[in-house]
Amino acid sequence: MQVIIDSCKRLYEIDGVKEIDRISKLPCMSMKKEVIDKNGNKRMKKCDFPEFMKYTREIAVTKDGKELPQEDIEESKNKLKGRINKDLVCPMNWLQEWLDKIQGASTKVTTPTENFFIKMKGKPNNYQISNIMTLIADYDSYIKNLQLSCSDTEIYYDLIANKFHELLNEISKMRIRNVITINRLIEISIGISSNKGLTEQRKNNPSKYVKKTLNILYKYDKNKFLNNFIGS
Repeated sequence: MQVIIDSCKRLYEIDGVKEIDRISKLPCMSMKKEVIDKNGNKRMKKCDFPEFMKYTREIAVTKDGKELPQEDIEESKNKLKGRINKDLVCPMNWLQEWLDKIQGASTKVTTPTENFFIKMKGKPNNYQISNIMTLIADYDSYIKNLQLSCSDTEIYYDLIANKFHELLNEISKMRIRNVITINRLIEISIGISSNKGLTEQRKNNPSKYVKKTLNILYKYDKNKFLNNFIGS
């Protein structure tokens, strides 16, 4: 497909700017659909992207070298999802369908995370779980506030490194001897817990803390962390 596109540019005299302007005015480029917003009101929303663009449109996760809040990333993903129109006929969609047929290349068929997680039997230290969740939530808030207040990149990363070491020290002081506690923390953070009590605790530690939770547990005790996964 890329060869054909490049070939067209060489074989025909096309004014790029005029062509883009012409295409942008086509009916398919202004397609909209009716949606209901958070307040229950109906409104029209752009629905002008062919399906293949959900693979090619980049979702920014950083800005000016700093990590964007998870809420902003999720909002961008939802906006992109809302603009995908499966009714649009596009040759690039056919190419994506064939790419998905290549073994190991499809993004539609993935192995669930829980297939790699080892559920351990036993009772965790719920007091430690609650404290660790609170510490990680505070650490996340600190980073977000720092993103708004610190403009010096070098100082920014130094402060984050110092705060991370403080967090690690605080958790180390708890001396987590019960491996089930780490097991449950991982289970809660990646969202595969079926235990109602653990699900309630997860409200204070939503999916936006996953990377931070797994990272701090790995740094705390690499062996205890890896023992929770198949193949480790």
